[in-house]
Amino acid sequence: MISFFLQTRGNFLLFRLPDMVFEGFHGSWGNGPDEFLFPHLVPAPNDNSLICYIYESTKDKLYKVDKTGNITPYSFNNNKPLKTQFSNKFIVNIAPNDFIYADNSPTGKSVFRSRIEADTLNVREVFNLALNPNRKSPFNYIGDFAANPDKNRMVYAYKYFKILKFMNLDGDKVRTINFERKEFDESTLYKVDGLDQNVTHYWGACAQEEYVYFLYSGRTPYDVVKDGSKKNYYIYVEQYDWNGNPVNKFKLDQWGLFTVDEANKKIYLMSTNHDDPFFIYELP
Repeated sequence: MISFFLQTRGNFLLFRLPDMVFEGFHGSWGNGPDEFLFPHLVPAPNDNSLICYIYESTKDKLYKVDKTGNITPYSFNNNKPLKTQFSNKFIVNIAPNDFIYADNSPTGKSVFRSRIEADTLNVREVFNLALNPNRKSPFNYIGDFAANPDKNRMVYAYKYFKILKFMNLDGDKVRTINFERKEFDESTLYKVDGLDQNVTHYWGACAQEEYVYFLYSGRTPYDVVKDGSKKNYYIYVEQYDWNGNPVNKFKLDQWGLFTVDEANKKIYLMSTNHDDPFFIYELP
């Protein structure tokens, strides 16, 4: 099994799992052609000849990465009719030339599906992720998106609300898990101004075959920094099945970015606080 770990300033480090054998550097940081400033990794299907795709948010451009780490542009266009100054798609490749993703929309944030059918690119809105029709800024609805095509399921985890939305890929069967209040309804007016003063809830999502995993903070950025100054680094992992049923919750003693290797029962975390950043945990 081979995986990519993202390094700051747009470079990529290729490791072989589960032994964490370093395979080399790939990509380069910058604003030039085929350079990276704010990339996101997009997993490729297991039977694909690729390791993954890379989505560069500043150029709204997709790349493919082969088994040796070579990065080449991918001609498939994921654009939707709405043009925004900065796009921050969370893309999932669900089939050849078929992608589903969460992105900015006229209502704030939506799930879109973009695929080529008979040489024609079709883009449609699958589900509106806005919680309040009066608040249309995409910054209100920042979060993490994950999908499992084999189970016909996807989920969105909100950063500034303790809310999860599980649904099928068509977006017509939705389960909202809301920890905010008992009397929640979609017209409730949320106050999300001054985002840095708000509690940040979900901080990352990792889709696996049987379960989906979320990083959970539950603190304000100020509290995270305050705890970190005392070397008290920690974050939680929440585990759910793809129908939205909670399975487990456990605490990691480091803060950072994560991925889960369900087959080998490992959690890999890249710490933002250490020069030697990689930590491996056993998955309960």
